[in-house]
Amino acid sequence: MLIVSLIATLSYACATWLLQCDSGRRMVVVASMLLAALAHALAVVAVFQGWMHNVSVTNMLSLVSLGMALLGTVRYLFCRDRIAYPVVALMAAVCVWAPIGVSLPATLAEGWALKTHIVLSIAAYMSLAFAALYALFLLLQDYRLRRGRDGFHLSVSLNDLSLSMIGFTRLGEGLLTLSLVTGAFFIHDIWAQRVGHKLFFGVIAWTIIGIVLLLHKLQGFRGRLAALWVLGGFLCLVLAYFGSAFVLQILLHE
Repeated sequence: MLIVSLIATLSYACATWLLQCDSGRRMVVVASMLLAALAHALAVVAVFQGWMHNVSVTNMLSLVSLGMALLGTVRYLFCRDRIAYPVVALMAAVCVWAPIGVSLPATLAEGWALKTHIVLSIAAYMSLAFAALYALFLLLQDYRLRRGRDGFHLSVSLNDLSLSMIGFTRLGEGLLTLSLVTGAFFIHDIWAQRVGHKLFFGVIAWTIIGIVLLLHKLQGFRGRLAALWVLGGFLCLVLAYFGSAFVLQILLHE
């Protein structure tokens, strides 16, 4: 487990370094990305104790970071996107150690229906995380252009960043809708099951993202203000799962 996690971390770092150096060794970069993903996947399988059997917050954090690294790899391969992978790879290089660094009691997920809901939730989170990432890139690029700063530069236009942000926002909103609908079937007593906070922040995130998409469709809503709204919606989604799970599992040990 330790060796596999170390291989994943070193491979993520190597791929990121090669991308930043712009060495032109595309095959070496891709090989490093795939090796990192493979090692990380082996680490995830080990801690899940089967097909998503133990869904503690640290295990889920490692799984989500793996999914985002894979998505970053796909975007590099097929969209020539060089800006997203370094960020998600460095996050994955840290998160792969979460199950090892923090030992938590097993949080069991039983039944395919519940696991389907969890998969939809993960997919929604990943999509909106990428939307938030491109929103951050958009804000940074916009700041540089407005202030005339040369210290930070992205070789991507504001229009392309905006299109990527809106595209992932649409995908994330659709998946989040399915996640909320399927999750409703497992709620019998909101307070006894301690899911009130998850439901509250999840609905708030869904509403904020929905408003962004509606305004974009009706009025062409985009740019800095749209990016800030997307970041706000994503923050609510973070609080819906990882915030509440952190408090319950790590601070309260429940």
